Amino acid sequence: LYPLQINTPPISLTTTLNMPLITIMGPPSSGKSSFAQYLQNYVWSQKHSDIFTIYGASCSERSDEQKISPLVISMNQLSANVTSLYDTAPHEKKTRSILKSRIMQHLSQKRILINDSLNEIKGFRFELFRFCQEMGTRHIVVEMRRDLKECLANNEKDRVLVSSCDAINASEETKEDNATLPPQQKQQPWDKNLLSQMINRMEWANGNNRWDKPLFVLADQWESESDRDKQFEAVCESIWHALHNEKISNAQRQPSHIAKDLSDTNMLYEVERATNRVVKKIMELQSTSMAGDAIQVCQESKEKFVYPRRGVSLMQLRRLRQQFIKMQQTTNLKDVGTIYQLFIIYLNNTYK
Repeated sequence: LYPLQINTPPISLTTTLNMPLITIMGPPSSGKSSFAQYLQNYVWSQKHSDIFTIYGASCSERSDEQKISPLVISMNQLSANVTSLYDTAPHEKKTRSILKSRIMQHLSQKRILINDSLNEIKGFRFELFRFCQEMGTRHIVVEMRRDLKECLANNEKDRVLVSSCDAINASEETKEDNATLPPQQKQQPWDKNLLSQMINRMEWANGNNRWDKPLFVLADQWESESDRDKQFEAVCESIWHALHNEKISNAQRQPSHIAKDLSDTNMLYEVERATNRVVKKIMELQSTSMAGDAIQVCQESKEKFVYPRRGVSLMQLRRLRQQFIKMQQTTNLKDVGTIYQLFIIYLNNTYK
């Protein structure tokens, strides 16, 4: 388990904190929702928080004075059959779009926001990181690292649980009790083939990437719920410790978040030059490439551009290039190689 358990003192109500977006990523049936619920309860147990959970369009709020509000946004809230959210490319893109809009709606310096979904695409995590930069808050990543065998076993347990719930529903004597079953038990299990595909497509977090740090990894197996809870508690305390030691004031943003006048530096020229080279190379290689081909378009970055099925046009690339350049005006980039990498990730994520 990483990181190690850390004993942290309780946070005073008068302490000035900068609330993070906590992105929980991992394959299906890896325990993301269980950890999200545990983290939410952990924050509430600190007695400085307000549980505020979204289920579809409805909200459940418990009011109190001077509290930090942990809010969970989960793909499980969009549909009882999660397979239908990722079974086709259009459905997957729509799911990410809905989750992104809800995150943007509720992201705040005064609330802990818990993002409980696959988050398997690093370009999507990079977008969330940029949203946090614009809001002047932090982005924390928790990775549930599980292999195919474990996920399939957990998925089969969910299938048995759903079958048990269906049997309860069929009983007239227990209909009233069934109405109070927690939402997690009503979720349909994943299709086995789709689950395998999603695991193979996982773009695991890398602690060296600025959009994936700080990174907390849950990789150890647990034999029982008590063992699982111990590991969950260790990570929750580590997150709480990182939050407690946050130096950024709510009234101030980090220097990298403040818009700079790039015309006074050489960076604007470098951004325009790098993005223009990428656009030209993509158009040159398009005639010899097929949909789905991953091409390395420059030596400055190992990131590869994946050609979409519908193809790309010069007009589209120019428009995306201008949007990317405008976005970089709120950053403090110094490495030219980073520009190439971020622009290619931005294009891949846009065309997915």
